[in-house]
Amino acid sequence: MKKRIKMKKIIPAIAAIAATTFACSDIETYDFQIPDGYVAPTHYTDDNGETYITSAAISTATGIIDDYEYVDLGLSVKWARVNLGATSPEEFGDYYAWGEIETKDEYTQDNSVTYGDDDIEDFSGSKKYDAATANWGISWRMPTKTEFQELIDNCQTIEYLKYNNVYGYLLTIDDGQSLFFPEAGHYSYYSDFLYWTSTPYNAKSAVEFGIRYSNAQRYLGGTIRAVTDGDSTDKSIEDILGEAPEQLYLVGLNDDWDSYDIKLTPTDNEYEYQGIAAVSSCSSGYAIYVEKGNDFKTFSSDTGKDDGTLAYQGSQNIPFGNTGLYIWTVNLADFTYSYTKVTSVSYTGLNNSSTLVKMTQDSENQFIYSAEIKITTASTDGIKIVLN
Repeated sequence: MKKRIKMKKIIPAIAAIAATTFACSDIETYDFQIPDGYVAPTHYTDDNGETYITSAAISTATGIIDDYEYVDLGLSVKWARVNLGATSPEEFGDYYAWGEIETKDEYTQDNSVTYGDDDIEDFSGSKKYDAATANWGISWRMPTKTEFQELIDNCQTIEYLKYNNVYGYLLTIDDGQSLFFPEAGHYSYYSDFLYWTSTPYNAKSAVEFGIRYSNAQRYLGGTIRAVTDGDSTDKSIEDILGEAPEQLYLVGLNDDWDSYDIKLTPTDNEYEYQGIAAVSSCSSGYAIYVEKGNDFKTFSSDTGKDDGTLAYQGSQNIPFGNTGLYIWTVNLADFTYSYTKVTSVSYTGLNNSSTLVKMTQDSENQFIYSAEIKITTASTDGIKIVLN
């Protein structure tokens, strides 16, 4: 049996349409025109007292970044119109354990990646821990506790109601803009207005937000409403990193993603770095890591090509199909990199001589260079190894 909906407030508007602009040529064909000034209803209540909203109650997108819509509420960040993994406002989207970037079939302490880890700080924007950044791209991230609190503090109204038969909360800001948050709760747990932030509480829990903030166990599967600061292509390296880091790491060369042994050190130019790497294999490409606090910022590729350009937290690794000894130069100021193969190794300064003496490459190991030397006097100024 269908419910009969009360729509007293909008009956006059509908009646006006019927009386003035509705025409019928036969029982199957209808032509009508909405009168000027007609405003679509946003709320209505059924016989059981439940309040519903129409799509007119939810703000339309004010912009799109990387195919995902956002609403500019006039706050410090712009908010996604739907949950991470959803395509419409009422969809729950995907569930993630805190600090994890992939969904799972079950969420337990035993399979949690971050539960009990006391070293993880707020990771908003980290491709390693932030599911929004990892799945929607560099321009998107999880909100911090402060940013979610800002949203709640600026709400003119918070209404509990239904949209497309899904319970949730309509948050309306002072300027009339609004977002709908479905009551998604936790995965296989319970329904409530709970959304992850990127802010930890302690080693075992992190901050969730609804009407107010609470702390939830990190292993629980929760939903995410992403935020954006704007298109990442507009960000300078100062915006991303602040001060220049002490060193960079080439990670993934020699198919090693677990160590940070290949380092690049600063040159005399700000944000420019150089270093040497002996490469024997690189089947899955590499990335450039920058240590920032207890986390790493990454620079890789958005094109998947070895084209000399870097993307902050790019979607793909930088391919590299060569082997040998290489000199890398990375300029973070203009997001570029280059490398040059080492073809000769020489030394100078031995026995206080300024002569450049070429060394011999080993026939069996391309990374080894050697030379026979005879020391006749102390090298007061030291010796220098010269490449190329």
